[in-house]
Amino acid sequence: MAALVSQDPDSSWTDVWFDDARLWIESTLDRLENRTIGDIEPVRFRPWSAVLRVATEQGVLFFKENASTQRHEAALVQQLARRHPDCILEPVAVDTVGRRMLLPDGGALIYEAPHDLSHWHKTLSRYASLQIDEVDRIGDHFEIGVPDRRLVTLPDQFEALIDEVEQPVHGWDSVKFQAMCDELAGYRIPETIQHGDLTFLNIFLIDGEPRFFDWGDSSVTHPFFGMGITLHSAATDASLREDDDAILRLRDAYLEPFTKYASRAEITSAFSLASRVSDAVFALAWRAMWTFSGDGAEEWRTFLGKMLSQIIGARSS
Repeated sequence: MAALVSQDPDSSWTDVWFDDARLWIESTLDRLENRTIGDIEPVRFRPWSAVLRVATEQGVLFFKENASTQRHEAALVQQLARRHPDCILEPVAVDTVGRRMLLPDGGALIYEAPHDLSHWHKTLSRYASLQIDEVDRIGDHFEIGVPDRRLVTLPDQFEALIDEVEQPVHGWDSVKFQAMCDELAGYRIPETIQHGDLTFLNIFLIDGEPRFFDWGDSSVTHPFFGMGITLHSAATDASLREDDDAILRLRDAYLEPFTKYASRAEITSAFSLASRVSDAVFALAWRAMWTFSGDGAEEWRTFLGKMLSQIIGARSS
């Protein structure tokens, strides 16, 4: 059994944990009139989540449990799957208290499809529609623990992250950052759910239709945050530069549904500004996944300081 779990002595994914997960899997499958075939196999152990492969009589399933830092994912996926079955990988079973779920095998990822960007256009259009549809649901998201990283909260949250470093962060200007957040809010594009890591590793294609999964990094924030990562992923998938006309057209296809809130010129300006602020949300999500103490705390602060300096330096010009 020990070979199946993380060997990190500080990990939550211990033998005791595995036995509990296995019992939940087996009891859940029993209710679904299904059974396991062979051993439950490890796929990935991280400080923020664990994934197991479960072969069953009715096909392969994947078990995922989140640490408390991403406790919202199972409940969020359950909510989104009910409202958007056309683009969410629907779980077979969910335990929101235990922060765990069983998911079907989604099959091929988007990068395994022909690299002509047609699937990416459909994917980003579907994602934009989901974000717009969820605008009025942010209260539901907060109730299940989705992090609040709206623009009104972002300056204070990022300032607290800067303070955690306990050393000067080159280039940090809290007044300028506040001004950028205020300017972005001035475009009045409503905040909503944002995936946080929408890359070619987190998008399945099922019969040519995109299905989004792995919502652990999600938050309620400006919808455009994180889209830079997505466009970079699409460019990499298609072996194109990020400034290639094809990628810019893909960006515009994503932005088009948001023209219901502002003009095309305003939307494009807001997207450009959002790209300068979005790494703050990335840094906050990244920080939330880790806990350091003792001898590791100083090393963590040094690393965090370097990361923040790089983020601020890249976005301050």
